[in-house]
Amino acid sequence: MAKGEICFVRRDLNFTAPFLGASLLRHERPAQGFNSSQYIAKLKEPRKSDVAALDKLIRKATKFEPFIQSGMLAYGHCRLKYAGGREADWFRIGLASNASYVSLYISAPDGTADVVKHYKKALPKANIGKCCVRFKRLDDLDPSALAKLLKEGAKDSATK
Repeated sequence: MAKGEICFVRRDLNFTAPFLGASLLRHERPAQGFNSSQYIAKLKEPRKSDVAALDKLIRKATKFEPFIQSGMLAYGHCRLKYAGGREADWFRIGLASNASYVSLYISAPDGTADVVKHYKKALPKANIGKCCVRFKRLDDLDPSALAKLLKEGAKDSATK
């Protein structure tokens, strides 16, 4: 998907996800030249190894190159379009290292929050939100289920 291309439309004004909302338009861009290697290098073990391995898995499963968006690793540029016409730059997959867990955000190509919830049984040690998979250790997740989730999240809305 080309940078700036609209990847999904928010169809329902009540749709909320942990990373969507007013802050979406106010996100801060890191200093020019900040990259995924620097993001990972700033982490401490064992989180550093988990995020590095997940970064590698995301790149392999999706063929997306990482960039930094809203202070997290992001993959797959897209343009978020709200039902009211407002638009914002966003990503298809996001990866954030938080204080006590790692968050993996999957933006559904059709604007629904259905992609992640289908993996609740396959990822029982993860806390599953509308568009988010939260976990403490990468070893807690089934690698094949995780790879399937990433591939599904990377699909273009035209292929769904």
